[in-house]
Amino acid sequence: MTSQLVIHFVKPEEMGFEPKVMEENHISTIVCSHVGLKGLFNHTEMAHLFKQTDDGLYMFSRFWMGKPIKLKAVRRKIMTEKMVRGMAKHCCIEYRNLAQILPALYAEYGNE
Repeated sequence: MTSQLVIHFVKPEEMGFEPKVMEENHISTIVCSHVGLKGLFNHTEMAHLFKQTDDGLYMFSRFWMGKPIKLKAVRRKIMTEKMVRGMAKHCCIEYRNLAQILPALYAEYGNE
């Protein structure tokens, strides 16, 4: 199943992340967004967090699927198991692709 999605990026503070806490936990960057169906409504909140470690950068993501949908009946209708599994599959593919290209990008641009 494919959908035309719109991603609206927002500051981490808009989603409750505090700069002081980020710094204390060595979180160098957080990319946050609201995701929705084009022209309709938002259905997911998303955050990609980047933590600085001794080995480099560790990325982990969080998705709050259905959170922006206030009516439970509507949320249940839209946030189906098929949709959630589709998101998980999409992320696996996306992260695998990143794992393949990031080492070469770092080798070329990492010292700049």
